[in-house]
Amino acid sequence: MSAFWGNFAGVVTVILMSCFIGIWVWAWLPRHRRVFDAMAHVPMDDAPSLNDSVSDSTTDSVDVPMEDPNGNGRMHEDATR
Repeated sequence: MSAFWGNFAGVVTVILMSCFIGIWVWAWLPRHRRVFDAMAHVPMDDAPSLNDSVSDSTTDSVDVPMEDPNGNGRMHEDATR
């Protein structure tokens, strides 16, 4: 390995380490605490169940992937609930 590649690898290592430390310091700034705490509680919030979100209307359409009978890949059909 030549001296150039050794110096190049050292410079890249220092740049990447500096980026990592910069992101780490940014993430631990006190002003981000409120946002991160709110995001930490999102998985534990009560979410509506799937059955609560389904409507009885027949005008709602869903894009359902279907196989092409000719074997030309996938095609989509507009299906109603």
